[in-house]
Amino acid sequence: MRVEYQETGMAMARWSLFFSEEKPQENDAQIKQYLEQNKLTPKRVFRVLKDGERFQVMHYGQCYLGQHLDNLCYAAEADPVEVGAEDRIAER
Repeated sequence: MRVEYQETGMAMARWSLFFSEEKPQENDAQIKQYLEQNKLTPKRVFRVLKDGERFQVMHYGQCYLGQHLDNLCYAAEADPVEVGAEDRIAER
C-alpha cells in the first residue's frame, strides 16, 4: 500500500490509501482487515492509473482516521508515503 497525505488547510488533511491491483503488497490484506474491523469507511473509493500501475484508492479525512493513523502508517511503513501536492516521497 502507498499512502498519500495532502494538507487541505485549516489544520485539516486528506489521507489516500493506494492498493495496487496489479502487484498487491503483503500487508494490503492486513490493512484492509484493520479498516473493516474498526468500521473505518472511506469517504470515497475509486480506481486510478498512477506511474503506469492501476490502484484502488480510498480517501479518508485526517480527523476521521484520528487515532488509527499510527497503526495504519506502521503497517504501511515498508512502502513510501507521498506528502502533499508536490508528490514528494518521504521514506518511512
